Amino acid sequence: MATVHGLIFREIDMFWHNVRYFFRNNKTLFDIFFLLLYTFEQLLLFFLILVYPSFAALISGLFAIIVISTISFEKICMESRYTWLKEKLQEQEIEKEMLMKEYIIRIKNFERIQEKLTKFK
Repeated sequence: MATVHGLIFREIDMFWHNVRYFFRNNKTLFDIFFLLLYTFEQLLLFFLILVYPSFAALISGLFAIIVISTISFEKICMESRYTWLKEKLQEQEIEKEMLMKEYIIRIKNFERIQEKLTKFK
């Protein structure tokens, strides 16, 4: 029997797995999304300072917090993608080493067979 928090964590894990998969396969879309988001945030800052000039310091402070949060979220997404790519690269390196070992074994077997054939001639 699963606990309530176990079910919640499982759902969070599935959600984050899907977000990582989507982000990994749609990097350009996310780049455009974050570019548009940064543009929107800057336009909102400009508009709010024009409308409420007496609160410019407060608006600027909140803007800084929002932009830093956005940058942090983008960084998390990018690191997740880079971690996945690094893992895949390591898997490929291991597979390459295994294939090289197999290749060397086959070359040695080929040379042995070739030596036997030359002895029969």
